[in-house]
Amino acid sequence: MDFIQFWVRLFWMILAMFLNLKALERYVTFRKAWWAKPLAFLAYWGVAGTIIFVGDWGNLPYSIAAFFIGMLLAGGDGVLKTVTVCVMFSSLTFAYNAWIDSFFGAVLEELPFDFYAPSRLFFAAVLFLVTKYFAPEKDYELSPALWKLLLEVSLIPLGIVVVVVLGSPVDTNRIPNPTMYVILLFLAMAAFLGLLGMVSALARQRKLEQQSMFAEMNQAYYEAMEQQHFEIRRLRHDMANHLQALAGLSDGQRDAYIREMLEGNAMAHTLNYCGDATVNAVLTSKEAMMRQKGICPDWKLDIPDTLPYQKADVCALFANALDNAAEACEAYRKNVKYPDGKCADGECADGKLTVTLDARFRKGMLVVSVKNPMEETESSKGIFQPGMLPKTTKQDKKNHGLGLRSIREIVERYHGTMEIRTGERQFELFFYLMGESVS
Repeated sequence: MDFIQFWVRLFWMILAMFLNLKALERYVTFRKAWWAKPLAFLAYWGVAGTIIFVGDWGNLPYSIAAFFIGMLLAGGDGVLKTVTVCVMFSSLTFAYNAWIDSFFGAVLEELPFDFYAPSRLFFAAVLFLVTKYFAPEKDYELSPALWKLLLEVSLIPLGIVVVVVLGSPVDTNRIPNPTMYVILLFLAMAAFLGLLGMVSALARQRKLEQQSMFAEMNQAYYEAMEQQHFEIRRLRHDMANHLQALAGLSDGQRDAYIREMLEGNAMAHTLNYCGDATVNAVLTSKEAMMRQKGICPDWKLDIPDTLPYQKADVCALFANALDNAAEACEAYRKNVKYPDGKCADGECADGKLTVTLDARFRKGMLVVSVKNPMEETESSKGIFQPGMLPKTTKQDKKNHGLGLRSIREIVERYHGTMEIRTGERQFELFFYLMGESVS
């Protein structure tokens, strides 16, 4: 290879790796450190640039290991998501390389030019265009259960690639039926492309579900607001009658009458808890739900303006946290016997349980604390660090912690931390999020 051919091949390979990395970036995010993308670039070069011959154990295992290590270091998503996407992309690339290098290499070597770099560039261009039109939206989200399912399904075509590459003779002329191997590798590539499309379909479905939940909460919020406005107008209209009635009552009757008026819908509570409409909608819905269950909501909010996060994420954070707290209160009421009928910590004076929400947004950081009473056991004491969940007492252990996992996933995406603190018959969910502009 002369000097010019070397630089031409190098240019084509750099362009191919750039397109591959852009395609991969539509499914995963990288850390904001300066070294993250260069590391991912080199890791993918080890996959896409590797020559794969069937029966050759010298390239495939080490290239896969280096790619996964590099991507786990450079990736900014959770381990499960990163591993699943890496399995899809690396296996798709290895299947193509084995397909070209092992079964079409002899034919392509007859061409008047070097086919190695153009073949890699062709694959990268096709992958870039396919992901451009079929990739999910930016900052898409899937549940851990869906990522686990996708990973399990991806292992089937991955097994085909590994068996064909590592379980075949080095000499393709000694393979009994090489056409079958060509078809298997082609089917493996088609399967991985289908899985990448499935990620997009699942992401769209999840977004529709989140939008539907958010729309329902908004509808409930606006209906409650309209009802409150109606009660206020009616109260103003009847104010003269109320004053006349008060003038003719005794002191005791007057106090009872005023108390009854203050407990009405027009005076009972506000619907404007803070400056973020999404938070207002969620809290309106959850307050009504808790009061129906005999739970006292205690909100302390200092959020002056609209939060700089996606509405679906804000909705999921507050809704999941408050739903978990309400479920814990119901379990506490069912399982704990109140000593001497007295109220324990975390309960109202009338015996109702209290859920306390404290949320503040200052200097680009949202800090949230949700507290509720809980039944204290030896396994529930202490502080649970990120990645840890307390032992469940629910009958449905399979779906335990999905709300907490969803919260943790969102918190980590915004460069925050989640903690669970328990003790003295109290459960506290604490987390903070940084603004999107944080580097």
